[in-house]
Amino acid sequence: MRDDEKELAEVLTRYGFFPSESRLYLEMLRKHEISAGELHRITGQSRPRTYELINQMVLKGFCQQRVEGRRKYYSAIKPSKLRELMLQKWKQEEKREAQLFEKMDSMFEGGRDNEQPFDFIEIIRTKDLINQSFVNLVNEAQTIIHSFVRRPFSGLTQANWEAQRDALANADARGVEVLSIYSSEDMSTELLQKAFAATEELPLSQVRIIAGLPAKMFVFDHSKVLLAIPSIPGEKVSDFTMMVLEDESNAQVYSELFELYWQKALPFVEWKQQNGE
Repeated sequence: MRDDEKELAEVLTRYGFFPSESRLYLEMLRKHEISAGELHRITGQSRPRTYELINQMVLKGFCQQRVEGRRKYYSAIKPSKLRELMLQKWKQEEKREAQLFEKMDSMFEGGRDNEQPFDFIEIIRTKDLINQSFVNLVNEAQTIIHSFVRRPFSGLTQANWEAQRDALANADARGVEVLSIYSSEDMSTELLQKAFAATEELPLSQVRIIAGLPAKMFVFDHSKVLLAIPSIPGEKVSDFTMMVLEDESNAQVYSELFELYWQKALPFVEWKQQNGE
């Protein structure tokens, strides 16, 4: 790929394309219409993968399909129209994010007005207790776990790491689905790489990568949240603090926030291609 094409591909990636989709789109731009077979020959990608990507691009609105008899032809959507489409999508996502954070603000302010004890909140301040709480919550999970995985970490000791790994493996064996988004900024961290490899091996697990995760959190069965919060001033026993929030309405907000980032995050293979790994 020429240098000018690389720059175009980088722009398309920012607009929601996977690198392999960018290559197909740029080839489509050169012709009024093109068949999947031609794209397969030009790009060198396997025929099944080419058809899979094109169908994916049609569904996303990146290109159009025309059927003539038994043959199908594809054409790129006009770039200016594509940009308009993606900007509209971003505005919708930003609006939804703003609504979710407004909802969380309302919960925060409402909680401050309530003088009753917060029986549904537990504050945890040491790595060992955080690790044990995480393991317990994983062991209790029945259907799904949503994860924002980033620093700081509680599984720094071998015992804590093994406990977390075994709990996730047991959850997978019970049929619990684990969806995890890892912070790209921390992918060079040895512990995160170990956790990533272990999670990716689980049959029911799906892993994606993104830059700029807003928090470290885990949502269990849409009903419980384990969330990292700033350390308590003056505390020296831990470099971070977490809380367990047992409230379905709050957990649902965090689940919806997870879904927004999940749509933006890249599957591991696509992330590696984009970053030249």
